[in-house]
This record gives sequence, structure tokens and C-alpha cells, in this order.
Amino acid sequence: MGSTNLGVKQANTVANIIAVDAVATTAATAKAVISKSTMATAGRNAIAYVELQFAGAGDSWLIPNVKNASDALASNASSAQKNVVVTTVGSFAVGDLVLLYENDYTTHEFAKIASITTGTSTLTMVGNLTNTYATADGAHALPIEDWANDNAYIKVKSGYDWTRDRLNWTSLYLRRMSAVNITVDGVCGVV
Repeated sequence: MGSTNLGVKQANTVANIIAVDAVATTAATAKAVISKSTMATAGRNAIAYVELQFAGAGDSWLIPNVKNASDALASNASSAQKNVVVTTVGSFAVGDLVLLYENDYTTHEFAKIASITTGTSTLTMVGNLTNTYATADGAHALPIEDWANDNAYIKVKSGYDWTRDRLNWTSLYLRRMSAVNITVDGVCGVV
């Protein structure tokens, strides 16, 4: 991608740049642009600046503050009840926001975890689910932390450049919203 002009307001706050080079979505599951482990390896705590270019014919979501990669549901989760059974509960904590989604690109919702039963890998949400999630449709749960301070996700149209500063994100994930692959290039300023 060439050099990036971070501007005067960023010159004093961004200590390091992490390049985003052709991160491509080839499935509907969320994919790390910059994961928490990448941040830890770089010795950085937060993403402060994002400058990304999106290519492809479909829309996508940017999801900040993801704790870990999404976890597939171990069994179907019906609407009008609170329980979601995942393959492992290790990535989740009481109070986390969870993005529940299917690979149909339309069925999704956010739910907050009220309790966790480790023996059955069951996440019990604060409120009833609005939608039904089927394992046959690729249902997943994505754990998100520190969601009160930032948007839970940002919808970005393909072909656009997306730039934001004054962020305090711990990670950044991408999820396509159609059957079309999306490729993302750019830079993230980290501190």
C-alpha cells in the first residue's frame, strides 16, 4: 500500500503501524484483521487509528474488541429462550456481549451473558433470543469485550475507504455480509 499520511493529530499518538495486507473473507465467519494475540506479540495495547480500503462486491462488518475467534454452536439455539450451547466456553465470560450469527448473512443479534455452565458449555443470556440459530446453517457465537465504549460493529460498503482515529480498540475483525469475498488492505496505528 505505499506510505500513509497519518496527519498532525496522529503523529504524536501513534507509536507503531501494523499493515493490513489483503485480508480476505472466504467464508461468512468473522476473520481477524488484527487479533488480540497480534497486539500482544507487537507489545501494543490498543488500536488508535484505522485506515482501510475495501474491495469486492459486497458489504462487510468491522467488529472491534473481539476477545477470540468465533465459536461454533454445539447445538441449535431456539428463539424465545436464553440458552446457547457452544463447543467450548473458555473464550467467554459473564457480562460479555456475544454476536450470534448464521452463515445466511441476515440472521444475527447481540446478547449479553448472564451466566455460564461449564459442564454443558452453556451460555445463558440476560434476555431471550430473538432468532433461532441452527448448526446446519453455520451458527456461531463471537465474544466481544468492552462493548459499552464503542460500536458493536460498523457496516462498511465495498469499494469504500474507511478511516477513523481516536479509537481504543483491543482487536479488529471482519465479517462479510454476502456470498461475495471482500479483501481489505490498509494500516492500523497501535499504541
